[in-house]
Amino acid sequence: MKISTLLCGAMLTMLPNFAMAQADPAQSEGQKTSDFGDIIVTAQRRAERLVDVPVSVNAISAEEMQVKQINSVFDLGKSVTSLRFEGQAPTFMPTLRGVGTLLLSGSLDASVPVYVDGVYLPNTRGMNFDLPGVNGMQVLKGPQGTLFGRNSTGGAILITTSEPSGTLTGRFKIGYAKYEDLRVQGYLSGPITDNIRAGLSVSYRKSDGYTKNIVTGADDDARAKMFNIRPDILLTNNEGLSVRLIYEHSYAFDTTALGLNNPDGFEGMTALAALFGLEKPIIATKPWQTSANSEPINRNVGDSGAAILNWEMSDELTLKNVTSYRADKNRFLADADLSQLSFFDVGNDVFYRTFSDEMTLNGKIGKLDYVAGLYYYWGKVWDADNGRAVFFGQPSTGGNFQHIKAETAAAFLDMTYEVAPNLFLTAGGRYSTERKDYSLVNSVTGLAIPIEDIPDIPDLNLPDHKRWNSFTPRAVVRYQIDAGSNVYASYSRGYKTGTYSGAAPVLIDPEHLDAYEVGFKHSSHRFSITSAAFYYDYRNVQVTAVDANNPARTNSVNADEARSFGAELEGSFRPTPEWSISMGVAYLNAKFVRFADAPKFVPSPDLPGTWTTVNVSADGTRMPRSPKWSGNFATSYDIDVGSGIVQLSANVNAATKNYNVANLGFPVGTYAEVGANISYTTADTHWRGELFVTNLTNHDRPQQYQGGPLGTYAIWAPPRVFGGSLSYNF
Repeated sequence: MKISTLLCGAMLTMLPNFAMAQADPAQSEGQKTSDFGDIIVTAQRRAERLVDVPVSVNAISAEEMQVKQINSVFDLGKSVTSLRFEGQAPTFMPTLRGVGTLLLSGSLDASVPVYVDGVYLPNTRGMNFDLPGVNGMQVLKGPQGTLFGRNSTGGAILITTSEPSGTLTGRFKIGYAKYEDLRVQGYLSGPITDNIRAGLSVSYRKSDGYTKNIVTGADDDARAKMFNIRPDILLTNNEGLSVRLIYEHSYAFDTTALGLNNPDGFEGMTALAALFGLEKPIIATKPWQTSANSEPINRNVGDSGAAILNWEMSDELTLKNVTSYRADKNRFLADADLSQLSFFDVGNDVFYRTFSDEMTLNGKIGKLDYVAGLYYYWGKVWDADNGRAVFFGQPSTGGNFQHIKAETAAAFLDMTYEVAPNLFLTAGGRYSTERKDYSLVNSVTGLAIPIEDIPDIPDLNLPDHKRWNSFTPRAVVRYQIDAGSNVYASYSRGYKTGTYSGAAPVLIDPEHLDAYEVGFKHSSHRFSITSAAFYYDYRNVQVTAVDANNPARTNSVNADEARSFGAELEGSFRPTPEWSISMGVAYLNAKFVRFADAPKFVPSPDLPGTWTTVNVSADGTRMPRSPKWSGNFATSYDIDVGSGIVQLSANVNAATKNYNVANLGFPVGTYAEVGANISYTTADTHWRGELFVTNLTNHDRPQQYQGGPLGTYAIWAPPRVFGGSLSYNF
């Protein structure tokens, strides 16, 4: 039976929404639960009941993160319908309702931004939120151009952490799983004086990986090692003023996404080896295997600081200012021929520096609620793309050295007015202006040989700059049927900034998305449901593809137009106080309307077994990472054993066939993955132990499957993993 039939049938019988999940007792303003079971979210830059927010929002509490094994932001797809991660840590590439950045480089921005305590994170490499201090996440679907600004065409992910507490609290956890995956976490918070509180989050992870190298014999390829420390100080007075100071240092070495292999045999490498008189290459073709002759490197080191000022000037007026600075450096190096031969390697180094400041004013005048804000962003990226760092065992002397500077300023206003009893109108808009300065030095024009060996091709120094202005409005009408039910209709616009892309750099125009959505929300103590239907008009879509001449390099082009429409149904149901069920299902029809020069891999006529790209019309073809049907299911049951609670839980995440990247012809098949766990929590809730399994059926599916000049590349989702953990809270 098709997955779509199973999901729809189950939804019609249960009609649930996980928004009823109870939140962690220690909640920040981002997400908390009242005595009546209401989930409070900040999707509209103010605290509101989830059922009253006319936006598609999924709120995941700390408790739900525990039950569903959501250990980091990469696991959100287990609970959020229409959210996909077709990649592995530490490269964060979310797609919401088919809108996302397919491949990341120093010059490309994500289409679904991440905010941590209100701080925008432009660099999604090395993203590590495996922290006990995280107490909730919100996923906002649809363009968020008014309230969250640039680069939010697909939506936004909001992560909140625990503010330092006025009483001594702590959470400690140690976990161990197959492949020697060790995780240690700790969080401690408490008062220093009456007006000073402090907190500290620490996490450490080390894993030997699940990929076997058939060349070296090592069974620990795709290793991971991560460390994060986050001290936090909160200063308060008795007049409604508080200042929160946060510092974070993170280290992430994770080659999981570089455990590549060649499911179709990589015939191009065999052909090249024969052409140059080399021995026959050894090529890995099975899941969770690789044949690289060296271990890859994918390392990110980051340091950041933030100051969050919050001033409750009166009961109806609050001023907030968020200032942040971040510095990251990322190194990447990998064997591109994926064989025992020293044919060629690829690599690059990327350095990020960013500063941002946002001031918002939240107020209420009679029946009018409003939020106004000013925003400034400055960022620099140095991307040393070393081309093919090694060619026939010899270092390459050329490469692309890109420098991009971005500076953005914006002002926004969003207002909601109750025009009649229970009828609310919202109108808002943001005006943004951005300038990007770009320079490129010593291009090898995409070829994997030193530039001085290419006749008539000089070194290239290319300075350029461009300014873009944008206006991103939204309009909403909401009607409150009763205390627990709302219907709404909305229009919103998203905007993603332009950039430069490619070995011979091309100016990429900004993309715009106009979204129309209608929805219904209902919430009660044991049952809740949300449903939404949407239509997207997508222009100048920034499409990313692998360079045919260099698989480590990405190029972007603009597709003229795409359109999509779909529907989502999500809900939760509690048949008894001990038993809870949550489920979501989504339908999506996302296609290019006009895309005349879509890159497609085809067999090369010059060297049999190799591939090259040609430009074809993709009009009417499905957009990448846009499965027609997708869904999730989770259930848990509590058993009171006197001394504590035993909880049994299981979850399923499924999707139908889709294409991973814009290189047409490489589909990822239909899949369903199952997870389960059993836990015991003592009656005083201090101790908790659990056993879990992910990918219970050991399903071998590629998270990424794409073409390259020598054949196909695949990154496999993790195999079945068993593990356990022990935690202590006070």
